[in-house]
Amino acid sequence: MTLPPIDARRARGLIGGFPGMPVLVVGDVMLDRFIVGRVTRISPEAPVPIVRFESERPDAASRELL
Repeated sequence: MTLPPIDARRARGLIGGFPGMPVLVVGDVMLDRFIVGRVTRISPEAPVPIVRFESERPDAASRELL
């Protein structure tokens, strides 16, 4: 099924009806975090990077909660 494109006037009309409407979100829950750091070497036990942690922030679906 392919939906026809929506022009700007129609989109504004649809979005204008959103305030005050209840919203139900159905789907998976995914909470994770994005870690920032520097990789200085690869682990000798497994082929994975060793990261020197610098900071972190919420990522994926958890950003919507902020």
